[in-house]
Amino acid sequence: MARANCEFKGSGGQYFGTVFIHLFLLGIITFGIYSAWAWVRLMKLKASHTLIDGKEVSFQGKGGELFGLVLIQGLLTLLTFGFYGPWAFCRYFDWRAQNTVVEGTPSQFTGTGGSLFFLYLVHLVLLPLITLGLYYLWGLYRLYAWKEEHTKYGGEETSFGAGLGKFIQVALISWILNAITLNLFTPWSLCMLYRWQIEGLAVGDPDRVEHFPPVKTNVAAVVILLVIGVSILFLVFFLAKKAVNTSLIQTRQLAQFKQMQIHALQKRMSVKIAQKKRAEPLVLESKSGTSEGKEKQGALGILRRGVTDFEGAQQRVQARIKKNPGNAEAHYDLAWLYGSRLELAEAVGEYSKTIQMNNRLSDAYYNRGLVYAAMGEFTKAIEDFSSTINLNPAAADGYCNRGNVYFSLNKVDLAILDYTKGIGLNPGDGDMYYNRGRAYVEAGQKAKAVADLTKAVSLGNTEAADYLKTLS
Repeated sequence: MARANCEFKGSGGQYFGTVFIHLFLLGIITFGIYSAWAWVRLMKLKASHTLIDGKEVSFQGKGGELFGLVLIQGLLTLLTFGFYGPWAFCRYFDWRAQNTVVEGTPSQFTGTGGSLFFLYLVHLVLLPLITLGLYYLWGLYRLYAWKEEHTKYGGEETSFGAGLGKFIQVALISWILNAITLNLFTPWSLCMLYRWQIEGLAVGDPDRVEHFPPVKTNVAAVVILLVIGVSILFLVFFLAKKAVNTSLIQTRQLAQFKQMQIHALQKRMSVKIAQKKRAEPLVLESKSGTSEGKEKQGALGILRRGVTDFEGAQQRVQARIKKNPGNAEAHYDLAWLYGSRLELAEAVGEYSKTIQMNNRLSDAYYNRGLVYAAMGEFTKAIEDFSSTINLNPAAADGYCNRGNVYFSLNKVDLAILDYTKGIGLNPGDGDMYYNRGRAYVEAGQKAKAVADLTKAVSLGNTEAADYLKTLS
C-alpha cells in the first residue's frame, strides 16, 4: 500500500520560454486574447512532466476551446453577479479532466455546481471578505482539494493529501521572490505549485493504493482568522469614523468662523468694538482703523458709521497709500475694509504690510489672527494672537480668541488657561465665563462648568442660561 503515487519532473528553466514569450509577451501584445493558447501550452508541458501512478500523461485540449469556455462562463458569472461561479468552475474542471489522458484513458470529473455552491460561497466569498482577505489562501486550497477529490485520473479513484502548510509556504515564497525579481521567478513558482499539486495525489484501485481521507475545514483556524479579521474591521471602522468626525468638526469650525466674521464685520462695525468671546460660535470682530488727526476724515470716518460706500472708502484709503506708500495706518484701514467684505486673502496681505511697517501695532496682529481663523489657518491665528498678547499683556481679547481657537482644535486645557487669564483681566465679561464653562464641560469638570455658567448668567449672558438647562 502506498500514498501519493504521482510525480512531477519539470523545472523552472523548461517553462521559462513558454511563460515569458507566450503567456507574458504575446498575451500583452494581443490584449490577453492569446492567453488561452498560452495556458494550453503550459498544461501540455505540465502533463508531459507528470507521471500518475507510474503512467505517462498527455493533455489534448486546444486554445480555441479554452478561449470560448472562459468567455462564455466568465460572461455568465458577471451577469449573475458571481452566483454562477460554481457552475463556471465545474465546466472548466470538466473540460480539463476530459482532455487529461493517462496512457490513452481520459480522466473524468464528477463534481456539480450545486455541490460546489456552499463551499464557493463560504470559502471563496464570505470568509475572505470577513477576514479582509486573510482566509483567501485557505479558500483556494479548499477549492483545489475539492476539485481533485471529484476527478478520476485515467478513470481511477483519486484522493488528495497535499498539506495546507506547504501550499502557504509555496505561495509566500513565490510572492516574495517574484516581487524581488520583477516576476522573473514565475516559471519556478509554477513548478513549485505543480509539484505540490501532483505529488499530493493518490490514484488507483483502493485495494492497491492507500488513499487520503477527504479534506476538511480546520474550524479552529477559521475561528482565529475570523476573530482577527473582525477585529481589524472594527479598528478600521473606528479609525475611519474618527477621521470623518474630525473632518466634520473642522468643516463645522471653519463654517462657524466665517459665519461669525460675516456677523461681526458686516453688521456690527464701529471703532474699537469690544470683542465678543463666545466659543460656539466664535465671534470675530476686527478692530477698525487707528488713524489720527486729519486721517480720520478719510476711511476711518466711514468705518465709525459703518461702511455703506465701500468703493468710495477704498479709493480714499488707496489715495492715502499712493501719497505715502509707507503709511502703515492707511494699509491697516485698507486691510480692515477688505476684511469687512470678506476678501480675506487681500486683508491678510494688507495687515502683513502694516506689520512690516510697524511691528509694534498689536491691533494689526489681532485682526490678522481673526482673518486667519476665518480662513481655517488656525496655527497662524494662534501665532498672531500670541503676538498680540506679547505686545499688549492686558489684551483680554487676545487671550479669549486664542482660547477660542484652542477650544475649536479640541485643546481644551490650553483653552481653559487662556480663558482664565482673560477673566483675570476682564472679570466683568459674562461671555468669557460662558466660554470657560463650555470648556470645563468638555474637560469633564461639571461642577466648575456650572459655577462659570451661573456667573455668566448673572453678568447677562442669555446663552449660558439655555446651556445650563442641558446640564441639569
